[in-house]
Amino acid sequence: MTIGSGACGAVQAVRVTILLLAVTACGTERITTPDHAVSADADGWSGGTLLLRSAAFVGADSVPLIVVGAETLAVKSLSPGSALIQLPDTNGVITLSVRFRTGGDAVASVRVHGFAAAGPGPRVDGVPFPWPPGAPTALALQDGRLVLVDFRSNAATPLTPDTNLGLPCLNGPVPSMAEPGLVVIAPRPNRSCGPVIAVPVGASSALPDTGPAAPASGYPAIHLGRGRWLISLKNSFSLFVGSASGGFTQSQVQCIEPTTFAISPRGDRVIPTQCWMGPAGGVPVMDPAAPGVAFTVAGLMGEGGAAFSDAGDTLFVAGEDPAYGYDLFALSATSGATLWSGSREGAGYLGVAVDPGRPWLYVADMAAGRPYVDVYDRKSLARVARLWMPQWAVDAAGTQLLSYAWWTIIVSSTGRRLYLSQDNWELPSGPPALPTFVVQFDLMP
Repeated sequence: MTIGSGACGAVQAVRVTILLLAVTACGTERITTPDHAVSADADGWSGGTLLLRSAAFVGADSVPLIVVGAETLAVKSLSPGSALIQLPDTNGVITLSVRFRTGGDAVASVRVHGFAAAGPGPRVDGVPFPWPPGAPTALALQDGRLVLVDFRSNAATPLTPDTNLGLPCLNGPVPSMAEPGLVVIAPRPNRSCGPVIAVPVGASSALPDTGPAAPASGYPAIHLGRGRWLISLKNSFSLFVGSASGGFTQSQVQCIEPTTFAISPRGDRVIPTQCWMGPAGGVPVMDPAAPGVAFTVAGLMGEGGAAFSDAGDTLFVAGEDPAYGYDLFALSATSGATLWSGSREGAGYLGVAVDPGRPWLYVADMAAGRPYVDVYDRKSLARVARLWMPQWAVDAAGTQLLSYAWWTIIVSSTGRRLYLSQDNWELPSGPPALPTFVVQFDLMP
């Protein structure tokens, strides 16, 4: 980068990553030298940090003043040639004005990724399940039908002709672990709960599989494989295995009031989410092939959310420990061995999701009435940013629109968005098929 200037003449600058400006005035001349060349990443997280590089940064005394609009950003010297700046809580392209202590200015455009939008979402009965992976869509029940809801448009596409599904038999549909294209539903003939059924959707050629009667508990069930089911009775799970006589053998697995499931992409592990265990702890992680408990997460008495890595070899779990603190674990999905654990701030009612093909883990929570998403580096589990929603949501009459927990978290590669869906099945707001409330965050590329 070269800069030229005359006594009172025009100044020309070549733009590389950042446009460097030399400011010249008759009588008082400020000349920007080549040492003031600056580079920075093009993208950053809202509320996160951004690395700024320049030969002019030689120590704490040379840290520049950096301004965005009327806001002065926090800056600290990182090492010779680099400084770390704290990005503002915003979303979109911002202009950084870099003012060197030795004179001279630079400007940079950086795209900040954070809160994007909030408002009513698709109408659902109960809890949607993100499906297929990476899409801005979810399996859901709407007015007794199994549908695929699109969180971009709130549109719902019917998947089966059934018209009498949903609460209190099951709180939402869940895909089969063993057979792609099958989804678990529970018909309600004559207003009573019939057997749970894994039914084919879309172009699937898989045959249906019928299980035992749904318990009318309003909690989830999952199809582990032909003749194998895990069904919540609210205060425990029943593991059902089909017998040669056509019935089912039954065994109990402790887990109180789960919401749904996190399923390994390898198909060899599943963990119930929002599972309460009490002071004894031990959230169960299931092996569908056995079928039975593969291992337990001993450090948590209440699990608020979980997600598996892209390869299915690591399980991330967030929740409440026996001392009523909040923790985040990375575990071997094969053995349950702890790879990393640490404490975190939070309320304990969480959504957890992995960003496929990228290094980030997202944990959704609330603080002081404001929803937020913590962004973690998956390798170190160091928090790199906290993405805030600007304020608590209320309607025109001032009525609170959000409850205490996020039930559905969707990471969409389409448009690079994260959707948090606060569903209505526990809100005292009336019958099912009400709008969800959805908060959207813009994700890093």
